[in-house]
Amino acid sequence: MGNAHASIIPYQVVRVQDGYITIAVGSEFLWKRFCAVLGVQETVGADARFASNGLRNENRGALWAALQPVFDQRGGDEWLAALREADIPCGRINSLEQALEDPQLRARGMVAEVPHPLLGAVRTIGNPIKLGASPVSYRRPPPLLGEHSAEILRELGYSESDVADFRARGVI
Repeated sequence: MGNAHASIIPYQVVRVQDGYITIAVGSEFLWKRFCAVLGVQETVGADARFASNGLRNENRGALWAALQPVFDQRGGDEWLAALREADIPCGRINSLEQALEDPQLRARGMVAEVPHPLLGAVRTIGNPIKLGASPVSYRRPPPLLGEHSAEILRELGYSESDVADFRARGVI
């Protein structure tokens, strides 16, 4: 079922014109509001197959076949504004670039820049643990593929000649 809730629908990731959002329509009260936001009160909202969460769950495929074309008509910002206006829980699903630009992540110091030997300065996710007396320092970038293979093999008890043999045979 991917990111869809097993017994509540719609409560899932939704494709929109410019990406993805997530919605949580967790009650009949919210379902009515949801249908109004989508402008489907007279169609989907009046369809007996979708009259309760249990029925929506039983007819999940048909429901989503009716809703997806509606979501395809607008972008995420538009849908989120309309859904939030109706107090329907929802949120944006960010790309990596969008996540790294998020003001809250930046304010919390969750985006760190580290030097990379091939790419220059790269942004990465910072440590979520914030200790006032001993803050995290970012001294090294993530390792390159195989960068520490010889070191690890030596720690595991392999000799220098074993490591050289592995390298010659293309094992590392």
